Amino acid sequence: MSMKPEQALKEIEKLRKRIAEMDEQYYAFTQPTISDYEYDQLVRKLRELEEQFPQFKTTKSPVNKIGTDVSPGARVIRHKERMYSLDNAYSLDELAEFLLKIADAQGAFPEVTLEHKLDGFSINLYYENGILQYAVTRGDGYEGEDVTANVRTIGSIPTMIAYADPIEVRGEIFLPISEFIRINSEREKAGEKQFANPRNAAAGTIKLKDSRIVSERNLEAFFYTVGLFNHHDVTRQSDLLAFLKSNEFPVNPYTKVAKSLKEIRAYCAEWDKRRSELDVDIDGIVVKINSFKLQKELGFTAKSPKWAIAYKFKAQEKKTRLLNVIFQVGRTGAVTPVAELEPVYISGSTVSRATLHNDDEIKRLGIRIGDMVTVIKSGEIIPKILGADLSMRPSDAKEIVLPEHCPVCGSPLFREEEGVITYRAFCRS
Repeated sequence: MSMKPEQALKEIEKLRKRIAEMDEQYYAFTQPTISDYEYDQLVRKLRELEEQFPQFKTTKSPVNKIGTDVSPGARVIRHKERMYSLDNAYSLDELAEFLLKIADAQGAFPEVTLEHKLDGFSINLYYENGILQYAVTRGDGYEGEDVTANVRTIGSIPTMIAYADPIEVRGEIFLPISEFIRINSEREKAGEKQFANPRNAAAGTIKLKDSRIVSERNLEAFFYTVGLFNHHDVTRQSDLLAFLKSNEFPVNPYTKVAKSLKEIRAYCAEWDKRRSELDVDIDGIVVKINSFKLQKELGFTAKSPKWAIAYKFKAQEKKTRLLNVIFQVGRTGAVTPVAELEPVYISGSTVSRATLHNDDEIKRLGIRIGDMVTVIKSGEIIPKILGADLSMRPSDAKEIVLPEHCPVCGSPLFREEEGVITYRAFCRS
């Protein structure tokens, strides 16, 4: 049954509001509450509805806009050339479909560059006469927040380069994982709130008013593209990376040129397995058409290039020790088991707890206290235990036993008939 226009408009308005809220959480507060995949599904659903009902299209739709990271009241500078965001592919088949579409139109498979997709913070540097004039965030793609003073404290970013013509150099500022762990450890000892993940730490740090604190946090950066640029001898992305490196910009050393789907799949599979070896968070691989001529022919959508796409890795899995299980009492009286884990760094943050939901889930997983368990972040947000490695089970592993009385007030607990949640009968606290 097809949707009526009035129903479509209601759903479109609902999606626009939801996406705007998620943009604010991600860009303004650097605190995403849903995964990139879930966010992209909302955008895709909105795009489909707007195509189906073009009478409701608007240039202000989130489909056509990039969320802004500019702080209220901050000084902004307009980019010489617009900054875009990348579309995502969540499977190798989806990535292949994107490339084969280009191959069919061109009559040959395109040469591409393969680059790590950093989970950092986009930055735009502008140089004139070889001297850094200013540094700004991506903002809304048209203008960004002035963070020049703080960027000057990052030792790996050159303030003077050999290239004298005006140029915008773009890349990603990030906090190395080792620095993230060090800073959070110091903040914990000082009784301060810890950062949720390295990206949040980098985004928050680059906007601090005190540049001395910024310099102490040892931010790093990699650069991989340009905005304004008039060097006509540079005709490929691989040449551009070499040009940037020759001007002393830090460039990711693991970039590769590929000419076939087989090479692309192998590179993606390799770094999906090896990403834990790096001291920087990567959440996928960016695939770009190497030829600037072909890039120009392909052009852009309202918010993304048609010559590049980000292949996103699946949720990362890590093993760690289950140290204990505690029982929390919720607002409704539900008693929920929570796993206390030996802290493990996974998908951008240190995880030390994971909900076990209820007794049935504990039995399904077959886990015991002392087990080595496999943990993922469900949707890259919520920690979740997948199961235990029975070959590593210690001889003193203990069964998890639900309490008979409320851990808060001592009142008896009960479980509804055919239900899975345990409740307290009453609470005097």
